[in-house]
Amino acid sequence: MQRLLAISLPLLLGAAALAQPTQPTTRAADEVASGKLPFIQVDSDKRQIRMECEAVNAEMALEYLVCVAGTSEHETVLRSKARPSHLHLALIMIGARSGEPAHFDKASNNPVGPTGQRLKITCEFVKDGKKISIPAHRLMRNVKSKAEMPQAFWIFAGSCTTERGDYAADLRGRLISVVNFPDSTVDVPEIRSNANETLEWEVNPATAAPKGTTVWVVIEKAP
Repeated sequence: MQRLLAISLPLLLGAAALAQPTQPTTRAADEVASGKLPFIQVDSDKRQIRMECEAVNAEMALEYLVCVAGTSEHETVLRSKARPSHLHLALIMIGARSGEPAHFDKASNNPVGPTGQRLKITCEFVKDGKKISIPAHRLMRNVKSKAEMPQAFWIFAGSCTTERGDYAADLRGRLISVVNFPDSTVDVPEIRSNANETLEWEVNPATAAPKGTTVWVVIEKAP
């Protein structure tokens, strides 16, 4: 239980200043209404999203599978110029339901993991002249044992809005995280601390795309 409580409480308690998870409204919805979803392709027939990313391959322990370019690039596998609120709306377009980000429950004095639609994430890129399609979890390995991350799925937590009405993940660049944050658009389903001393994953050099490679992150609803 001590390890579960190692989630950064200031971040989780800070979620109290944020509204409940909601569909992004304001500018993001206006852009989608006008047909603009930069760096994201939505195939409504296949119920599939393709998000354009670039391999960063940070050398530090990871907090993200994908962050927004120019934010936490020192702790991510990939970066993207896509906006988290656009990803949220794209997920709604393929029929995914948002849930609730990780938070700290004062009544039970325990952290609560994120809820929402389960997602399957695959990464596609070209390496050594060959087209690679690989489950996203295989791009990461355990910091200590060097074993590949076990088969995993992600959760459409849906971030939240600030008191000013901003989509919180847009402000912090949190597209797809591998540890819990109170405002991630897509998160891992289990309790995973974001405290630096508990970070478990690093880039897997055996499977990762070369730095600078264009990587398409393919997102679908999981059973």
